[in-house]
Amino acid sequence: MNLRPPFYSIASIIVVVGLYLVWDVKDPETNAVQELTKAPMRPIVQTEDQAPEVAPPAKQIAPSQKNAIDQLKELADSKRPEDAFKRYQILAACFHDAEELKSFDSWAINEDNRLHIAERKPELEKSMRQCVGVDYTAMAHRFDLLNLAVRANVKGAASAYLYEGPNGDKFALETRPTDPYVLDWKKRTIAQLENAAQHCDQSAISDLTQVYFFNVITKRDPAKELFYMTVMYELRGWKISQSAEKYIRKTKETLTAMEIEEVNFQIKNLVQSCKR
Repeated sequence: MNLRPPFYSIASIIVVVGLYLVWDVKDPETNAVQELTKAPMRPIVQTEDQAPEVAPPAKQIAPSQKNAIDQLKELADSKRPEDAFKRYQILAACFHDAEELKSFDSWAINEDNRLHIAERKPELEKSMRQCVGVDYTAMAHRFDLLNLAVRANVKGAASAYLYEGPNGDKFALETRPTDPYVLDWKKRTIAQLENAAQHCDQSAISDLTQVYFFNVITKRDPAKELFYMTVMYELRGWKISQSAEKYIRKTKETLTAMEIEEVNFQIKNLVQSCKR
């Protein structure tokens, strides 16, 4: 089975393991691609039936000569939620890199996969050397740290919660769609992203644009989709591309004048709040 097809649906995107250490912005004029630099590429290619990607996050590893254990020890006594999130990121990197490295054993043998593995495997093996001494119990503890960071509105935490999937099960949305825990996870994830957006977390705003378009974890909502997309453009100070203008125009056609007026009012309030 080839685990790295060229294009993935948003369902694949939101359940793929994601860990955001640094948030970066790509040019909206180009075809939007979400790149997780320490995971197999899972791009979203913009089509007529897809929402324009407004703030694709890029995961990068903060430079450090220290191994994971030493970094965790330095942060162990801190009570700051931001440091709890850093500890989560370290543990999550160790866990997900190990899972990715192990997954190569089941990949189809072909030239494309061989090239990718040859490029990616040395990075993962380096990560494993950095993670020596971090056991599974510690890595499972990452969810406690992540939940603490989410409650404290640490930037990026709500998005990390989304990309972890239900309790770290990236296949649960497909294999257990009616499981009460999965259904509760969907509601909790949306509520956390919405709250993070109100606290001006741009990664959450970007994710909500996609979430409300692809209706994988919630019903499609053109009004909220338009709201979050426009807010992101406003906060980034981007010039709206022609493709985005076309998309926004089509989205507005599905809304009433009163709904558009309410969306514009909410956009103005949040943008002003975030820019203060």
